Amino acid sequence: MIDLGILGGDWVRCVANDINSRGQVAGVCWKESGLESRAILWTRNDGMVDLGNLDAALINCAAEGINGRGDVVGTCRATGQGHGFFWTKRHGMVDLGTLGGSSSEARAVNDRRQVAGFSHLSAGGSHAVIWTIR
Repeated sequence: MIDLGILGGDWVRCVANDINSRGQVAGVCWKESGLESRAILWTRNDGMVDLGNLDAALINCAAEGINGRGDVVGTCRATGQGHGFFWTKRHGMVDLGTLGGSSSEARAVNDRRQVAGFSHLSAGGSHAVIWTIR
């Protein structure tokens, strides 16, 4: 068992959600208040890294998946609605958008940078989606 630690400071609880074949881990850490969370990436070289958030309004972020390249996907939320994101070390966090509705979620990513998740529609309901990142 390897203790991956926490971000430190007010960040007191972390969970690992996915691991790739290189041993890199994607997950989430929460502040002591429980009112804010951050998507994280853990690597042997860098330890725990805060991946940030999409914008000031979307302060509850969680990383759900990581591929063999180290690309991370997840969702940032505020008041129950959120947007899926795609993160790379080079480009940071990118908003994946929606199918016209109020929110989307990114759950998994493969080495071809295809992201699986779902998006709400403007007319209501939601659909499973795959985003392809180039």
